[in-house]
Amino acid sequence: MSRVLVIGATGLAGREVVKQCLHRGLGTRGLSRHPDKSKNRHDGAEYLAGDAFTGAGLAEAMKGVDVVIDAMDGKFGKARKQLPVAAGHIAEAARTAQVPRVVVLSIVNVDQVRFAYYQAKAAQEQAYRDSDVESVVVRTTQFHDLVTGVFDGGRKVGVTPVLRGARFQTIATADAAKALVDAALNPGSKNVTVGGPEQLDMAVMARIYRQFTGVRGPKIPLPIPGALGHYWRNGVNLVPDGAVRGTTYAEWLEERERA
Repeated sequence: MSRVLVIGATGLAGREVVKQCLHRGLGTRGLSRHPDKSKNRHDGAEYLAGDAFTGAGLAEAMKGVDVVIDAMDGKFGKARKQLPVAAGHIAEAARTAQVPRVVVLSIVNVDQVRFAYYQAKAAQEQAYRDSDVESVVVRTTQFHDLVTGVFDGGRKVGVTPVLRGARFQTIATADAAKALVDAALNPGSKNVTVGGPEQLDMAVMARIYRQFTGVRGPKIPLPIPGALGHYWRNGVNLVPDGAVRGTTYAEWLEERERA
């Protein structure tokens, strides 16, 4: 039985990776900074405290591991700047422990946009490529949660924000997790790009959101300035050839609202 170490195991993507590993009967260990305080733990997994940004706890976590899945995030501040540093620490710990391969979660065409968070993710990928450990990058489109977070933010003030010209191919975190675990279990796997099952204008996603949440109030069109706006308006965030047969936005949102 393969033993998998999931780094960032209690985060948005990491907890779904842990769940997927357990579903497949894998020995599963999770690493996060404060696992004892997290509600995002799954029975059957072993959790250890550690910090990839400093390297603390990595050596212990790597013991007896066959493959590592790096599902870390770091959108803001110091965490964002240190994503490539953390990748270096993880790769070195894996090399020292003779763990043959690291699978890392990244974003579609992340190297084609001058947006600080995406640049940090691109640097994270490069840190693994520059290391002595085999790495497999799984790039995904944006999660359903991203666009929904914009809608939820507007809901608090009675509006539904819609970014002008934005089109998405959002994917469920569970489907992204499946792609990561598939790559982890296949020793010959190569870098892969996956996207959600459908492409939708944000205005269409707003209608779906309002249908399942019952939100009322005006829909507010907003411009998308800067590099991120160019990325979304020009479809650089889409992967028509990488669509998975996964959970659609409407299906995901319906399930969320029932929970």
